Amino acid sequence: MSFKRIGLEEQIFTWDGWDDNGPMMPQFYKVELLVQVGEFPPGTKFPVAFFNGDSSTLSFTDESNVEHIFEMKLSLGRKISMEEFEASRVEPKSVDDDSEDE
Repeated sequence: MSFKRIGLEEQIFTWDGWDDNGPMMPQFYKVELLVQVGEFPPGTKFPVAFFNGDSSTLSFTDESNVEHIFEMKLSLGRKISMEEFEASRVEPKSVDDDSEDE
């Protein structure tokens, strides 16, 4: 079984664009949930999502400009070897990258 490691945000939602607002402060646009978040099921769309690393929160702003803020809690998986980590690395998405995966 092959598994590529993906970023935290890619485990929660997809997005069409993003801005880097500083260390651990990315803001994403046109997001669609991949998993349940609070009362919002997978497939729910929001115009904006914002990670706040300083406060360990993730917020979504809906179409009515209402902000829904969630605490982020840490959960760790199994320990992996350095070899497994190196073999499963994925380059981060580039803001300017319009290329399609082949």
